[in-house]
Amino acid sequence: MPSARVARRRLFGTSGVRGTLDELGPELALRLAKAFSELLEEGSVVAVGRDVRPHARVIESAVVSGLLSSGIDVEECGVVPTPALLYYVRREGLGGAVAITGSHTPPEIIGVLFFSGDTSELGPREQELVEEAFRRGEYRRVPWSRVGKLAEVERGELLEAYSSGVEELADVKKVSSLGARVVLDLGGGAQCGYLPEVAEALGCSAEVLGGVPDGTFSRRPPCPTPEVLGELSSRVREARADLGLAVDGDGDRALFSDESGRILWGDVAGALLAKYELLRKGGGAVVCPVNTSRLVEWVCEKYGGVVVYTRIGPPSIADGIKKSERVAFAFEETGKYIWPEGILYGDPALALAKVLEVVDAEGALSRAVAEFPEFYRIKTGVECPDELKEECLSLVEEECERAFPGAAIDTADGVKVVLASGDWLLLRPSGTEPVFRCYAESSSEALCRELAERGLEILERALSRIRERRSEAI
Repeated sequence: MPSARVARRRLFGTSGVRGTLDELGPELALRLAKAFSELLEEGSVVAVGRDVRPHARVIESAVVSGLLSSGIDVEECGVVPTPALLYYVRREGLGGAVAITGSHTPPEIIGVLFFSGDTSELGPREQELVEEAFRRGEYRRVPWSRVGKLAEVERGELLEAYSSGVEELADVKKVSSLGARVVLDLGGGAQCGYLPEVAEALGCSAEVLGGVPDGTFSRRPPCPTPEVLGELSSRVREARADLGLAVDGDGDRALFSDESGRILWGDVAGALLAKYELLRKGGGAVVCPVNTSRLVEWVCEKYGGVVVYTRIGPPSIADGIKKSERVAFAFEETGKYIWPEGILYGDPALALAKVLEVVDAEGALSRAVAEFPEFYRIKTGVECPDELKEECLSLVEEECERAFPGAAIDTADGVKVVLASGDWLLLRPSGTEPVFRCYAESSSEALCRELAERGLEILERALSRIRERRSEAI
């Protein structure tokens, strides 16, 4: 894997282009859409959808205008979960898609995510081409008589594409026979009006929390983590449900709760789904980013798989899928689960169907994960302005080499320190927020805390050195 200092692209982060409305306004969005059009032939058809944030409509209008003015036909899908948008692209054979969403980030953040016709986010080379076109400002201009055509797509059509796409990839007969009781925490996001209907098509009896669209995410933050899913845990226990499921703002991430209300990290659910795909397909590759728990290595060693690590983010995972042979499954610890035969993006609906297949085989979700060894994980970080990230990363590598002599250090994405025991620490600048992240994992809870504390100390020292340098330079 190539060394990866902070990417020098000024627009694309880990996933798409994101910022506040001041940073990512309609003027910038229009230019981005015109730059994206340079990758497409005139007359190509692109689906455009958005999440529930009030300012998503502002950016959507600019993106649509940019595409139409470049001779690209647009199918406007309105508020729609990102995976549903991509199932529609897949079914209709469109040239690509644009999702206007802040995804899991705070309500004030908005983003523009560009997808190819194969449903993957633009890869590194495609992102570079968009950035080059953006910087040049030389876009395709078509006369008034050749501007793109605009059509609106009804929710029912999108829902049908989503539901039928999931049913095509799942064992619907087996899942439906369960008559499972599930609790869905939609968090007021884009899955409102979609995921409950797909769950019912799978034979589930679904109780919904946060089922009213809310662009301020007043019920809970748009990023589902165990700390904010107390209501889901309680309802699963009270309703004696088979499982619970919580999604993020645009509905591509999913965290599961077992029947006892215990929230499973995306690593655990991902490793479980990987196990069953390896068994079903007779082995293969499991693609996941470098911050994934080594539980995936345990699963692959036991069930005939091989781990392919990538940089963090959906574009890198999709790139890893395309470049690897016999990929059985891919996932991200945030709760994105990808089946290569479906869409090349996270999908909670298909994940629900596949987890229910596991429950059918094992009797209960808690029983299905009982064989897994326990690894303790901590995910934290410190605030770090984007303009300091590259300098900070360079200092972090120096600090880690001093702090962990003899340990293996991987700089494929951030700085990952792997101890002889297999325990690890990863310090990496976020590609979506002004944060420098710290991940730690160990089979010992105490050592995990110690690793995380040392990681935060390293970050604070690096940032302090930067501030001292800049103060001296004034």
